[in-house]
Amino acid sequence: MKLELHLIPQTSYYMNLRNHLGNRWGILSKKIRSERNYTCEICGKQKEPQKMHLHELWSFDDNLCIQKLIGFECICSICHSIHHWGLSQLQGKNMIFLTKYACDINDCTEYEWKQYIGEAWQEWNRRSEIKWRIDFGDIEGYFK
Repeated sequence: MKLELHLIPQTSYYMNLRNHLGNRWGILSKKIRSERNYTCEICGKQKEPQKMHLHELWSFDDNLCIQKLIGFECICSICHSIHHWGLSQLQGKNMIFLTKYACDINDCTEYEWKQYIGEAWQEWNRRSEIKWRIDFGDIEGYFK
């Protein structure tokens, strides 16, 4: 899938770079979004700077229990809502619209998308049983 769910395990909620960096997150976000021309790296839409989001990309080593920051995406608010599917549900977002949008971007049927969501939630449940060690990598390198 081009546009995927990025379900963060419950055991590592709020252990993100934004919270880790505090006020420096805004500097990092603006720098990277600007470098990427305020263009969504998933759907290709270009928007005003304040309407673009910086999304953290993580890898998960299930054997060593390490959640590692591996990069960032500059994405629009719609693609960001789909990445954070569970949060979008809790916030009462229009899931019918988000489903249709995801199906269009991924060129899949609603049935295929719902199957994918079910598999993603199974993975989330499994990963939410693990106490993750968070590895932010070389964050200072992004400020140079």
